[in-house]
Amino acid sequence: QGAIDASYDGMTISLMAGTYTGDGDGDSVITLPEHGITIFGIDGAESTIIDGQGTRRGLIGDGCGDNGTVIDGLTFQNGQAENGGGIHLNDCSPIIRNCSILDNIAIQDGGGIWYANSSPTITNCTFDRNSANRGGGINNQSGGSVSITDTIFSENNATDEGGGMFDQSSMASLTGCTFTGNTA
Repeated sequence: QGAIDASYDGMTISLMAGTYTGDGDGDSVITLPEHGITIFGIDGAESTIIDGQGTRRGLIGDGCGDNGTVIDGLTFQNGQAENGGGIHLNDCSPIIRNCSILDNIAIQDGGGIWYANSSPTITNCTFDRNSANRGGGINNQSGGSVSITDTIFSENNATDEGGGMFDQSSMASLTGCTFTGNTA
């Protein structure tokens, strides 16, 4: 988080292989700034892990708008939060690509990703074994749109609606996606 706090618009932060858990303060491992940055896992999602340790979400973006932020080659796992166990986006529209969102829990909505008033672009990602009340994999609360391409949703669970994905009131575009073994 220190590198992100010290970042400037357009900066790329390259993460070495490892497991990143944050310092234990706050409700997320990573908090996005209002300016656009790229966070890149040098060795890919298999080796670059953002772990919420069952006590906080992996990433929060609140108010960063459509600033060109890119999240690439990371795994978000073991996150837990009220909404958005893995990733929570409010008025924040990053590009998320080549990421794995695994084993995250939301008490309410969006086990893997929760977003409102946002238009994220998600490409070549995997959502696996996430759970929530609504939208085990992804939940859109209100507004915005999502574009999802070549992404796998498997074994996600919702106790109410949308095992793989629950879209409450947005425009969703899905191309080349696979949904298997999701339950609601």
